[in-house]
Amino acid sequence: KDFVAFSGRSYENDNTIPPYLTERRYVLTRLQRNQFIHCAVLGALNFIGVIWMNESLQPGGALADIVRVGFLFHFTKDILLPVLSFYSYLFWALVAGRFLVVVILNKAIVQRNKMRSEFADTLQQQSSS
Repeated sequence: KDFVAFSGRSYENDNTIPPYLTERRYVLTRLQRNQFIHCAVLGALNFIGVIWMNESLQPGGALADIVRVGFLFHFTKDILLPVLSFYSYLFWALVAGRFLVVVILNKAIVQRNKMRSEFADTLQQQSSS
């Protein structure tokens, strides 16, 4: 009647289920907290920099004077800015999309773990009676 998992822990008269029956939840990232903060700050600075560059290249902006150097202006406005904008939006879209998927998957995992726990409790009650 007494079940012992590989860890040596006994689960008889215990309301928890063995660890191998518990599905682990997904995480957003495996980065450490400070690494994730660095990435988020760099993403935010990139996003702010793209907005600043776009505003600065408008007539009357801080970088509007580079119009005198036609190639540099067109390269910056027509090639560099769209690439940086795409990268900036994609960075945040991927983070938001992954966060949404992880939340949905984790909600299902919590429900499955709850069902397993209830099933284990039912089996435990039936075996003890």
